[in-house]
This record gives sequence, C-alpha cells and structure tokens, in this order.
Amino acid sequence: MSVALAIHQPCPDLPHYSLNAEQKLEGLSRIARVKEQLKESQLKGLRVDRQNLLNQMVNAETPRLAVLLQRQIDDIDAKANRICERWS
Repeated sequence: MSVALAIHQPCPDLPHYSLNAEQKLEGLSRIARVKEQLKESQLKGLRVDRQNLLNQMVNAETPRLAVLLQRQIDDIDAKANRICERWS
C-alpha cells in the first residue's frame, strides 16, 4: 500500500480509542462551562464601563454631553449583545 493511498483512507473507529457516553457528556459540559466563562469575562468590563458612563450621564452638565454619553452607552449595549450572540 502506498503512502498516498493510506493518507486518504480514514482510520477505522477502534473501540479502545472511542469515548464512552459519560466522557462525551463531561466534555460537552466542560465546553459549555468554558464558553460561559469567556462570555462573562468579556461582559464584565463592559458592565463596569456602562455603569461609569451612566453615572457620568446623571451628573452631566449639558444636554449635549448627556446625548454623547448615551451614544457611548448604546455602543456598549450593542457590543454586549454581539458577545452574547457569539457565545450562545
């Protein structure tokens, strides 16, 4: 058998290399947990930034400044929505 022919043929599914149902379930639950942790780590900073902007908006001296801060808050909300969609 040539090397080129062997590369294109997949290996048979050997039972001693397969995962059992419990291992598969554990792996899937770990993947879900890591995805949730990544999502929360990205959202954490956005929540802090959003709260700071809200505090600045409440204490804004001019309506123009309040509108600019509201736009920044809206941008943060859009980023948070994209992150939630990405890691769902």
